[in-house]
Amino acid sequence: MRLYLAMTAWQSWAVLRRHLTVYLRNWHTAALPPIFEPIILLLVFGVGLGSNIPDFDWKSQNVSYLAYLAPGILAYTVFMTAFFQALFAAYIRMHYQKTWDGQLTTQVRLEHVVWGEALWSASLGLAYAVIVLFVLLGLTWGMARSSLDRCDCDPAAAVSCGGRLCGPGSVVHGHRTNH
Repeated sequence: MRLYLAMTAWQSWAVLRRHLTVYLRNWHTAALPPIFEPIILLLVFGVGLGSNIPDFDWKSQNVSYLAYLAPGILAYTVFMTAFFQALFAAYIRMHYQKTWDGQLTTQVRLEHVVWGEALWSASLGLAYAVIVLFVLLGLTWGMARSSLDRCDCDPAAAVSCGGRLCGPGSVVHGHRTNH
């Protein structure tokens, strides 16, 4: 129970605030991937490959491949952002940058660092999902929205699943340190 209470402690939110400060300092380079990745994926798969794939019927509605692809791109962004931040980026901060060591010399304990990493992964996944959603809506002129309406998945559930993906990775990193 103590491990779950650490999420609400100010130290966990301080770790999140630290990551947000670093991200906002480099926002111009950090915001480029979630903007250009869906554009590239839609051009390659939606327009390039999609021109060879005919429209299909789903639940008695005609759906283009581009409209079918948009929710998958959104889910991919959420899952991969949370996964990458929780595993690779957290490992870089822990092992090479020694950010975790610096945080652990303060009033922050290991469970706060782990929860801060999990909160950051989920927050960044949510932010990227919003950016990608706006890009998809802008590129597909409403096809992404109509596809999301017809889809059996819930975008909020996809974001929640992305947040849950980051937890196990952060816990593994937390147990690997010898603090």
